[in-house]
Amino acid sequence: ELRPHTNRTLHHRRIAGRGARPPMTSLETEIARLKGNKDPATITELILDKCSAAKLQGNEFDDFPSLTTLSLNSVGLASLDKFPPLQHLKRLDLNDNKIAGGLEALQDAGLIHLAVLNLANNRIKSLDDIGPLGGLPSLRCLDLTRCEVTSAENYRATVFESIPSLKILDGLNEEGDEVDYDEEEEEDDDEEEDGGEDDEDDDIDDIEDGDEDGEEEDEYGEGEEDEDGDLDNPEEANPALDEDEDEEDL
Repeated sequence: ELRPHTNRTLHHRRIAGRGARPPMTSLETEIARLKGNKDPATITELILDKCSAAKLQGNEFDDFPSLTTLSLNSVGLASLDKFPPLQHLKRLDLNDNKIAGGLEALQDAGLIHLAVLNLANNRIKSLDDIGPLGGLPSLRCLDLTRCEVTSAENYRATVFESIPSLKILDGLNEEGDEVDYDEEEEEDDDEEEDGGEDDEDDDIDDIEDGDEDGEEEDEYGEGEEDEDGDLDNPEEANPALDEDEDEEDL
């Protein structure tokens, strides 16, 4: 009579075991694993989502000088203190963490090329906490959705005013139109390429026009100086020579 009950109990324990969340890998452990697989100096993108890191030590990414994209979503990060000086970083994902402020750490890190910063679902409450982001000269896209600060009065106007370079906030431009940042970047790149091609075409046209002008001068020019500086037709240039020759004939 006890056996069925015991079996059911074991069955439930097995099911509970299957649903248990595996322990989170520490940030240091995952970085060490990645460094063992590939030369870190050549890595431009690091996705470290769901690793465990309540704070940064400041030296975790010393061996990754070429990083342009870093993702630290859902790692339990509560502070940006000691954020590393990743000078080539263009995109930083920090969604679903516990960050409540201290964004000046990103400015102190000298992230002059950072264009995209995602801070959705963090604990940022005050518009004053956003101010330091104005020191990031390349920041164009910022996501603060599901942060308490988004309910502040004049939220959007204040953020755009605080960050002069900003073009997109929470997926919308300053006019409130939905914008896809990646698509906008592709359009900007296409415009730059088209502009470069137009400049090259203009240069070629100028060169061809210059060649045609030179040919016309060679075809129609008379009485021009030769290489030694002498005139091609000295008689036209000095009528006195003709008069002297006529007197001698007489």
